[in-house]
Amino acid sequence: MNELFPSADRPTLRSADLIGCRYRLGLDIQAGRTRDSRAASASRGSRMLTDAEPPRHRLPTVLASIPGLYQVEQGPDAQLETLEALARGEEVIAGAVLAHERPGPNGVYAGIDEVCTPDLLVKIDDSPSTPGPTYMPVLFVTRHLLSSPRPAKKQGRPSARAVAESVRARLLSVERLGRQGVLSRSVRQSLVEVTDRKLRHHGPDAVALGQAAALLHRLGVSSGLVGALSVTGMGLDARNIVVATEGSRVASYRMALRDARDVVAGTLNRKTQPATRWEWGQWPLAPRRIRECKNCRYQQRCLEELSRADDISLLLPGDKSRLLREAGIDTVTALARADDSTPAAGPEQRWLARARLADVPALRKVRETSAPRADVEMDIDMEAYPSDGAYLWGTWVPGEEYRGFVTWQPPGPDGLGGVAEARNFALFWEYLCRRRQQAAEQGKTFRAYCWAAEGENYWLRRTATRFAGQEFQLPERASGADGVDVDAPARTVVVPTRQEVDEFIGSEQWVDMLKVTRRQILSPVGMRLKVVAPWSGFHWRDADVDGESSLDLYRIATGVDLEYVSEQAFSGLGPDEARAMLLRYNGDDCRSVAHVRDWLESGLAVKDLPHGEDLPIP
Repeated sequence: MNELFPSADRPTLRSADLIGCRYRLGLDIQAGRTRDSRAASASRGSRMLTDAEPPRHRLPTVLASIPGLYQVEQGPDAQLETLEALARGEEVIAGAVLAHERPGPNGVYAGIDEVCTPDLLVKIDDSPSTPGPTYMPVLFVTRHLLSSPRPAKKQGRPSARAVAESVRARLLSVERLGRQGVLSRSVRQSLVEVTDRKLRHHGPDAVALGQAAALLHRLGVSSGLVGALSVTGMGLDARNIVVATEGSRVASYRMALRDARDVVAGTLNRKTQPATRWEWGQWPLAPRRIRECKNCRYQQRCLEELSRADDISLLLPGDKSRLLREAGIDTVTALARADDSTPAAGPEQRWLARARLADVPALRKVRETSAPRADVEMDIDMEAYPSDGAYLWGTWVPGEEYRGFVTWQPPGPDGLGGVAEARNFALFWEYLCRRRQQAAEQGKTFRAYCWAAEGENYWLRRTATRFAGQEFQLPERASGADGVDVDAPARTVVVPTRQEVDEFIGSEQWVDMLKVTRRQILSPVGMRLKVVAPWSGFHWRDADVDGESSLDLYRIATGVDLEYVSEQAFSGLGPDEARAMLLRYNGDDCRSVAHVRDWLESGLAVKDLPHGEDLPIP
C-alpha cells in the first residue's frame, strides 16, 4: 500500500483549507481533520464535496464524451497512479491526485503537506521549455466563467480600468479533448480567443487552480495554463473550457499558502522564519461572525464563544464592525451605551445594539410606516435550481387564486435549462404583461411586488438572455404543469428580450418590498421574509420549508440528484407530494409579501414595533 504522508503531526492542506476563515482551519488542525491518516488517504482519489458545493450530477456526461479518457482509480494508490499516467503521457486524466510532502525541518513551509484533486488534467504538450508532455489542470464549476458581451466602446482612448478589465478569454472546445487536432494542431494551437467576453475572477477557483499548477511545476509538467468548465448547462462557457495563464492564479495560491502557514504556526505554537503574524486567541485565530458561519461545522461552538464575549460581530458581522473596533467599541453593550460623541456609532447601530440587549426582534426608524400601493397588485416569487434554471414563477393577485407557472421537466435540453423552461417563462411573462395591459385599459394602476429582488431580477434577465424570441403555440386554455389554467384563446407566446425585461425591472411597476421595509424597520435578527412576515401575523402552512429545503423538494419532485436529499423530514415523500408542497410554499411566499405590505400601510406596524428612540439604554 502506498500511503501518503503517514506522519500524523503534519497537516495536509487542500485548496479549500487555504481560503476562508482561518479560525476554522486552526480548529480543524487541532481536531486532526487535516492529518493525512490511513482513513483520509483511502478516499483521496475522489474530490471531497463541501456542504456548500452543489451536486455535480452531469459530470459523467461531460466525461463520457471524451475519447481515451484515463480515469484514476480512487484509493490509497491514486497519487502513484496519477504519476504513472503523467509519465505515460495520457491525453486526458480524470480523478488525478497531486501531492507534495514537506517533512522539514527546513524551509518556509516545512511541516505542511499539500494535496489537490483537479477534475481533469489535459495534455498540452508543446511547451518549448519542457521536453516531455505538459498538462493543464481543469476544474468543473457551477458558475458562469465569462461576462456578458461588453457594449461597444465610445470613441477616444480607453481608460486604464477599461484596459485592465478587457481580459480576452481563450476557449478550448470540449469536443477537442482526446481527439486529433485539425492538420495535427496541438491542443495549445486549438485555443480560440474571443474578443467580446472577459474572464470572471473567482477567488476559491483561482487558489485551487494555482495550487494544481504549482504542484505540476514541481513535477516538471506544467503547461503554464489553467482551465475551468462550467457545468451549469448554459452559455458559451458550458461548451468550452475557459483557459487562462497560470500566473495570477499561482500568485493567489502562494498568498493563501502563506496565510495557511501562519495559521498552522499560530495553532501549533511553532517557531517560523519569518515569524508568524498571528497568535492563537487573537484575530484572525479567534472567532468572529462572518458570512461563512452559516455553513460551518463549528458554528454553534463559535456562537457560544462570541456570546460569552458579547462580541460586536454578533450584531455587525464581517467588516461592518471595523470602524467601531478601531474606535474601541468591540462589544454589543459598548455600542448600546455609545452616544453622538462616537462618530463611528450611528443612531441606527446604537438602536440595533439596544434592541438585541432588550431582546426586541425589530424596531422602527420612522414614526409612520407605509407601502407603495396600486389598484391592481400582483405578488411574484420565483424558485430556481441554481445550476440549471428557474422552474417556478408563482403569482398571486389578492382576491384571486394563486397561479404557479412551473415545469417539472428535469434538467436537460428539453427540460429545465432548455425548451420546457423557455415555454414556462413565456407563459408567465405573457400573463404578467396581459394583467398590466388590462389594468392600463381600465385606467387602473398596476404594481408587481417581490421580496429581495436580486434573485428574481437575475433569473428574469438570465432567462430572457438565453431564450429571447423563442415562440410557442398554445391551445385555448393552456395550462402549466401544475394544472392551473391560463384563461386565454389559442395564441402564440414569446420569450421577451433582455431589453423588455430591463424596462420592466426599472419601472415603478416592479417593487422590492425588502427595500421598502428596510427603509422603515431595523432588526438585529435579520430581514429575511421568513423572519419579517411573522411580525405582521403571517405564518406558512409548511413552516419547516425554506429556500435550502426547497432544493430537496425539487429533487424529489423531479427525481434529480436524489442522493443529495439531506432533509430527513422529507423521507418517504413522493413526487406528487413534493410538488404540492413546493407550490404551497411558493404560494405562501407570495401571500406573505402582500401581508407585510398591508401591515406597513395599515399602521399596525407602528403599534407592534417600538421606535429606536424609545429603547432603553443599558
